[in-house]
Amino acid sequence: MTLQEVGLSEDQSPSGIEHLYHDIFTSPDPGMYKYSARVAHHLMSGPISGLLYPSIAAQNKSHNLAVKAAFVETGLRLVNAAFYHIRGVKDQQFETEELDFAIPDSKGVLEWKGRKKQWVLRKQGDELKMVSNGWTWDAFAPDGSLVEPE
Repeated sequence: MTLQEVGLSEDQSPSGIEHLYHDIFTSPDPGMYKYSARVAHHLMSGPISGLLYPSIAAQNKSHNLAVKAAFVETGLRLVNAAFYHIRGVKDQQFETEELDFAIPDSKGVLEWKGRKKQWVLRKQGDELKMVSNGWTWDAFAPDGSLVEPE
């Protein structure tokens, strides 16, 4: 996957283009959208998989990812999905609660479990290392491989 970063740096390079991109992509002014859309359209016409750019909604503390449909169809696979309820928003901080979890069946259709995600230890002595990724949890086997929830 090849991504083009846009507007993530406030670098004052001689050309100033990265600074200009930063200003365009982080402006809260709705009138600037037409400019960021044109820049994005131009960059997405090149040989990249997608764009990585600052999130205005998160006050530039996180990033948005726009991926070409062709790459999604050939280079990605759906692993799981979760349904969250946003309980509240304060100062751009979201309080959420996971309500349901799904994994795709052999045809790619989501099978909702009616519960939060969970990991299964199949036999006595199995272990997983749980690591917070800042939003949710990831589980790793002793060999370091990522274990998907079931």
